[in-house]
Amino acid sequence: MIENYLELMHFTLEDMKDYLEEISGSEEVEDCFLERQVKAFVEKHKKEYLAYALTALMNAQGASEMEYHFVMINYFFHGEEVVEKMKAALKPLILATQKPIAIYRLLRHIMDLDCASLIDALYQAGYLTLQQAAYLCLVEKNIDLAYTYLMACDTMPKEALLDYFHSYSTAGYYALKKHFKKSAKLFLSLGTY
Repeated sequence: MIENYLELMHFTLEDMKDYLEEISGSEEVEDCFLERQVKAFVEKHKKEYLAYALTALMNAQGASEMEYHFVMINYFFHGEEVVEKMKAALKPLILATQKPIAIYRLLRHIMDLDCASLIDALYQAGYLTLQQAAYLCLVEKNIDLAYTYLMACDTMPKEALLDYFHSYSTAGYYALKKHFKKSAKLFLSLGTY
């Protein structure tokens, strides 16, 4: 999942053209050979392609497809009033889903917050656990904040998450291991009385 999530944010000229052809069913954009030509083409046909894009977004099946459309809509139509209204209308629906990682992945494209603030807001509102917040911080390469979330856990985080953290910070990994080892000893000693 991580690779797909990160790759989605980096697209090529061919990806742009494929998207525009997919939503419109037209191959007119094939004559564009530079990114600026594609942007100029979309600007010239903005109303038409904006309608296609919003229709495709509303017909998206699942969070991954929806995220793909958000990325492309933000690229081509960021700031358009109808896009901002659509985002506001979709926010409560996204928050109603039961998949915390999908909530974050979608909201990061529609909320005007930096990644760390969005993760913290979702954690504070109860949409994410500490471990999920730490995982998302790692995906976003915010290692210090991931460490903070992991240290706040009541019990040792999952080994896979710790291994992922270890790939970024060996010192932090061993500090976490030491912290949870002490916590476990303290818990055992308090539990014997």
